[in-house]
Amino acid sequence: MVMFLPYYAMAAAIFIPLASSAVALFCGFLLGYVYVARLTTSLIFLSAAFSGYLFAVFPYFKERFVDYTIKIGMYSHDGRVDWGSRHFIEKALIREPCCDPVFVSVAESTSIDLHLLYGRLVTVPAFFADAEFVIDSVSCIMVFTVTIISALVHLYSTVYMRSDPHSNRFFGLLSLFTFFMVILVTGANTVILYIGWEGVGLSSFLLIAFWYTRAMTVKAATKALVINKVGDMAFLYALSLLVSLTGGNTSFASIRSFLEGGVYPTTITEVGLPIMDVIALAVVVAAFVKSAQLFFHTWLPDAMEGPTPVSALLHAATMVTAGVYLVIRFSALVELSHMAKVVLFLGGFATVVFSSIVALAQYDIKKIIAYSTCSQLGLMFFACGLSAYDLALFHFFNHAFFKCLLFLIAGAIIHEFKNEQDIRKMGGLARYMPVTFVLFCAAALSLVGFPSFSGAVSKDLILLLANFTAANSES
Repeated sequence: MVMFLPYYAMAAAIFIPLASSAVALFCGFLLGYVYVARLTTSLIFLSAAFSGYLFAVFPYFKERFVDYTIKIGMYSHDGRVDWGSRHFIEKALIREPCCDPVFVSVAESTSIDLHLLYGRLVTVPAFFADAEFVIDSVSCIMVFTVTIISALVHLYSTVYMRSDPHSNRFFGLLSLFTFFMVILVTGANTVILYIGWEGVGLSSFLLIAFWYTRAMTVKAATKALVINKVGDMAFLYALSLLVSLTGGNTSFASIRSFLEGGVYPTTITEVGLPIMDVIALAVVVAAFVKSAQLFFHTWLPDAMEGPTPVSALLHAATMVTAGVYLVIRFSALVELSHMAKVVLFLGGFATVVFSSIVALAQYDIKKIIAYSTCSQLGLMFFACGLSAYDLALFHFFNHAFFKCLLFLIAGAIIHEFKNEQDIRKMGGLARYMPVTFVLFCAAALSLVGFPSFSGAVSKDLILLLANFTAANSES
């Protein structure tokens, strides 16, 4: 029973948000707002607890049951795991960002993995996919962050949406959004990944347009949907080419084996580029659109028309970070294309500069934070362009929490000012809201990378790597 506990925890973390959404959407009218809010929030917290358990035991699980002694050398002389090493968690979690094969492949009976297989999902000629989910080096961190942030947003919404007559639908969509994001990051093949990718886009449209009686809200939701479809088509194009090269096998384990084989088609596409460059560039474009990078960023500030909890969930750890996750998941593919890495580097750098400058000219408190999100995501892509996928994942983890705190505090300020969002009409809040003031300062200092705050650690590492890379290139 203890041996299989991680598998049960994994299934619970994935499917509890779906149960929460079903309860709110189909039984909410019977339960009423109070019970729906409490029940959905409790279920999401339960999912977060299971994901926290996986996050805590994953390094030990990976080290205890898989022979990694030679690979990372983290065992002490008596054969036990050296928990005291400061590199243990870092190496066990984020050193292999592109879908650790030990936790995807079930070909070797001696391997114990966190792999759930529910049967065949799609079977057509030259194309097949299973309903399978996996907890590996990347998804372990992603699921933990997504469920924790979602649980906090649900808790915040129990008060923020208390007077809304359609709050049952809101909680249902919020939980559905969480479910699609979780299956996006735990999918073990491209089909499950694409289902989660499209599900997140659909849920975000419904949440942004939650107050559908407002014309600006509907326009913002439609704009987000239309722009994101550009990225969806690029992603679908990349997946179709990639799966065709692997003979219809959609699993990440097969894709990784194919990429590591080093034998690629020499076919040149109609655009005059090698096919691997085209696939990598299509993945990068899809990631840029979903993460609101330069030239595709206009939908993100307009998405602030939705309720503040939606803004916190979209910007902190879910939809906009799906693009970063996509690049990290397909890092082995991106590494084969120098052109894709250059686009990641330059696109991320340009977004950091552009978004930071534009934010200085904004007066809407939520739009200022939205542009800061574009800037931080640009920094993550900048790190990916330097092949520092572990640092991008580290900054994602830090950014999720302080950005969620910023949005939730902004919602409290807006609520206190009777829906006023113009910062020119605000001032002197430290006297009347001292706790809010302290928390807002802490989140803002972390955002700017002030020493001793979480944002400073990941930002400093990325900038140091960029400086080191530039120095080596000059020499």
